[in-house]
Amino acid sequence: MKKSLVAVFAIWSLCPSLEAQSFTSNLPLGLSLRYEHKNQKSQQVTGYSELTYRADNRGRVEERLKNRKPDGELFQEKFSLFSQRGELLEYREKDYRKQVEVTDLYRQGRIETRIKRGDFERQFTLDQAPQLVPFEVLTLYLESRLSDLVRDKSIQFTLYLPYLGLESPELTQIPVLAQLESLGPEKSPRGGKEEVAMILVMPSSPMLQMLLPPDKSQFRFGFFTKAPRLLYSFSEAQTLSVLKSVK
Repeated sequence: MKKSLVAVFAIWSLCPSLEAQSFTSNLPLGLSLRYEHKNQKSQQVTGYSELTYRADNRGRVEERLKNRKPDGELFQEKFSLFSQRGELLEYREKDYRKQVEVTDLYRQGRIETRIKRGDFERQFTLDQAPQLVPFEVLTLYLESRLSDLVRDKSIQFTLYLPYLGLESPELTQIPVLAQLESLGPEKSPRGGKEEVAMILVMPSSPMLQMLLPPDKSQFRFGFFTKAPRLLYSFSEAQTLSVLKSVK
């Protein structure tokens, strides 16, 4: 989605007032989650992710994500640091395949972003607005709004994709729509079956919806509807990621 939308997203931007977002109740402290990635057409396993939540010695929460190939080789790492109040303080990403590094620092209502690809580096700053949702906390944000979404209430917000800043900082803010797509039981790694809410996220602009094929412009997130409301699945284009273990 990121590369496919670059050309048309240039016409969109949104700059509301400042506000920090808190995810205190959505951070599953102490848990380790493992997701399996599979090609939906071939059903071939393409890799897996390890996601952990731990507290540091200052009471802050560290979220670490490691993406691996089927043979276990690490190809991407992501790190998010949250304050004791659940506010995102910093985000760091390293993609060893593409030689890309992303750093976001959240300071006094501002987001300071640095992106590096090979020898090329770009830095820029933008306001942290109430309807601006960084991609790195998108699942936490959707989980925090799940009750509204399950009641069939769609929500709109602006998705911040720092990776697109490699092309231009103006491309990083994307108006999107999230809505309930389905509710139904799924096999749970916690045992038995649990109800899962499937949430569709797509561009809110009818023009963008018309210009872009669905497999290039839509995300689908599945969440357990009972606490803890963990992310059960995520799909984009041909890849489906499903939660396989909770420890």
